[in-house]
Amino acid sequence: MTWAWRQGILRRPTGIVAGAFAGPCHPARPSGQVVVKLGGSLLTVSGWPAAVTSLVASLGRPAVIVVGGGAVVDGVRSLDEAARLEPVIAHRLAIDALRITATSVAVSTGLALSAYPESEKDGTVLDTPAWLDAAGRFAALPVGWHVTSDSIAAMVATSLCCPLVLVKRVPPPGDGGVRAAATAGWVDPYFPEAAAGVEWIEWAVPAGPVAEPPSH
Repeated sequence: MTWAWRQGILRRPTGIVAGAFAGPCHPARPSGQVVVKLGGSLLTVSGWPAAVTSLVASLGRPAVIVVGGGAVVDGVRSLDEAARLEPVIAHRLAIDALRITATSVAVSTGLALSAYPESEKDGTVLDTPAWLDAAGRFAALPVGWHVTSDSIAAMVATSLCCPLVLVKRVPPPGDGGVRAAATAGWVDPYFPEAAAGVEWIEWAVPAGPVAEPPSH
């Protein structure tokens, strides 16, 4: 399956005219690295490696890919619902599970898996658990299912002082910005706080319908 992408802007610096994503030559887009949050649910759709590689190449700058947990973290959530795990245990298991999806993306795209994105000049897939364990970041992250890889990606973008691209199945609701997106559940509830220091946030979704993965 060949994918095309639909793209837009969720937050832009003051004074930039509103409108759809204008591509890597947009005169007002920041330079340097870019953090790409890749929704884990997209990893179950045929053709995603080539589509993601194409999208990242179109950004025109080295990408730090933060991969969501998708079905893997959904499994942890189901275990938590059934066993009533201690919140900090469920939190740690969900974070550790992000290494599984990140490894899949690294292998499929040929990018390195790294906990030190600032030193990767050719792009990388973030080893999220290792990155969070460094510099006390894990301890600073609120505990609970209201904090997901959306917020972690915002933390990464803040630490690198670079823009963020949220890659999901569907576009954000309306033009209400970050808080409206959180209220609608398009990003997690903690995201507006985590992304407070991220000046430029874009989004990308498949341009055509993406089928749900088959049930087993």
